[in-house]
Amino acid sequence: MMAFTRALFVTIAWGALAFGAVYAWAYWPMAAASAALGLWAMARTPAWRRGRTRLLIWALLAVAATIAVQLVPLPIRVLGALSPGTDRFLAQYNVAYNLQPPSWHTLSVSPPATATALVLFLALSLLLLGLVGLLSRMPLARLANVLALFGLVVALFAILQRAAAGDALRPPIYGFWHSEQGGRPFGPFVNPNHFAGWMVLALSLTIGYFFGLSHASWVQRGRRLGAWLIWLTRPDAGRVALVGLCGLAMATAVVLSRSRSGVAALLVSLMVFGFRAVRQSAGALPKIAAVATLGAVLVGALAWGGSDAVVAKFGRSSVDMPGRLRAWHDAVHIASDFPVFGSGLGTFGLTMLVYQSGPRDVSYTQAHNDYLQVAAEGGALVAAAALILVAVIALLAWQRGSRDADPVASWIRTGAAAGLVGMAAQSTVEFSLQMPGIALLFVVLVAIAVHRPSEQAQHANRV
Repeated sequence: MMAFTRALFVTIAWGALAFGAVYAWAYWPMAAASAALGLWAMARTPAWRRGRTRLLIWALLAVAATIAVQLVPLPIRVLGALSPGTDRFLAQYNVAYNLQPPSWHTLSVSPPATATALVLFLALSLLLLGLVGLLSRMPLARLANVLALFGLVVALFAILQRAAAGDALRPPIYGFWHSEQGGRPFGPFVNPNHFAGWMVLALSLTIGYFFGLSHASWVQRGRRLGAWLIWLTRPDAGRVALVGLCGLAMATAVVLSRSRSGVAALLVSLMVFGFRAVRQSAGALPKIAAVATLGAVLVGALAWGGSDAVVAKFGRSSVDMPGRLRAWHDAVHIASDFPVFGSGLGTFGLTMLVYQSGPRDVSYTQAHNDYLQVAAEGGALVAAAALILVAVIALLAWQRGSRDADPVASWIRTGAAAGLVGMAAQSTVEFSLQMPGIALLFVVLVAIAVHRPSEQAQHANRV
């Protein structure tokens, strides 16, 4: 089990440190490692195919099948009847297609791009199923602890990079590498919004771990404030303090990224924690302490990260939004021309060569809204399957979260759910989940949120 945890951590670290695994040389090894780990975990335990987890299997298969449909070669006449938008686009984009149409073509306007998206989805699906079965046997607190420390390292690297770069708009990543697409690097990511997206996922898990450790220690000291405060002064409380500092540093890094979507996602994830603390905590004191802690994290991050700069960045939203609005309008246009089968997963940038309506000095290769992009690239077929998958994940997370006997595991699960909700919020204006390295950490949080609780009501970690 230790070897699996280490291999999983190395894969997550690779996905983050290799610029978000956005390039082929980074995402193919990550996909191979994810698939191998998933198969390894599935071989270790049959839990992944038991009970309601089978709903998750069928939902994942439905999404994979709808993507695969886009790769089926069809006679050109059949293609024109099923998806006239594909035929029209290819005629405008490819002169050779217009002069002499091929006998066969897929529903996707770019089969290689869609095939890549399908393989990545299958690899991450295998990892998800393997983790869902194996997490009940793994020390969940150990995984959360490792990710908290790694998140601290990434956050400190980004903070030091910002301090060293000063006002430079495009500092080299790691001090020597410049992005092929430009951008404004922050930490190991090409885009500060993507850094913030990854950090919100890791931070949410860290905050959940912090609350779990605090809750467990509170219960073990008989829920007596005096005994708990005395315990805080002892070396035994060092782990709680360290995890808390990790969370504060990570939140500060999100603010320093100057990512509006990242700060908004952070606020949303903190609201999820606040909702659980107020709704489920027994007694007024734990509720007040939890809300005060969340407020301290937010205030501390804004104070150290620069609240004035964040407010100024939000004030410039009216300048930046017209470009996004045009991209959203174009995404709706694409979705209306490819209503059922979509243009093919991974093809938005290609279709925008024809559909982009705004100025061409900036090329919108992403819709900056994952929901609109799924509708454009996947059509109603993929979108419906994706909605079913989201519903199954939400159902499993809700049902299994109510059966956690271990407070540490329960709060870590809440942290995973908070990160997922935060990412869902960021996805309305960004495309962080299209970075394979971020998608990998997202899948790990999904597995934590929906995994079957351990049958033995034992604490994953003693404090």
